[in-house]
Amino acid sequence: PSYFDHASAKHFGVASDEDGKSERPAERAPGQAYAKTLLSQEELDRLIRVLDSRLALLAIAQLLGDEGKVRSLAAELGVPMTDGMLLVALKLDADALDRVRARGLSIEASDPARGLAVARVPVASLSKLAATEHIRRVEPVIR
Repeated sequence: PSYFDHASAKHFGVASDEDGKSERPAERAPGQAYAKTLLSQEELDRLIRVLDSRLALLAIAQLLGDEGKVRSLAAELGVPMTDGMLLVALKLDADALDRVRARGLSIEASDPARGLAVARVPVASLSKLAATEHIRRVEPVIR
């Protein structure tokens, strides 16, 4: 199994044997929280609904906290990442571009009439980006 499979399964309370075939409850240190303490069920649902599946995996890996593994996962998923930044395409409400720009996104191109934008975002901001009310969809720009 990949790092993400092992780390996320353990974090969500399930661990697999090395062969990945047998699951058992994960051993957790006293006080170790489940992922739901990182994100509420509503936040997790929105993250999965708004972010492209590759970006959702990166967002969750980032929340788990291993920066080096996030870089290798991005490479494995074919998502270009430079200095922790991703180039993404956004689908947003037609009147939301100024509000999104005010949140500090570096907008590279936009078509406000169609509710589209291309922006550079830190991988660490993906979960917050997914939670932004006016953003409908986020996908990586693959060149």
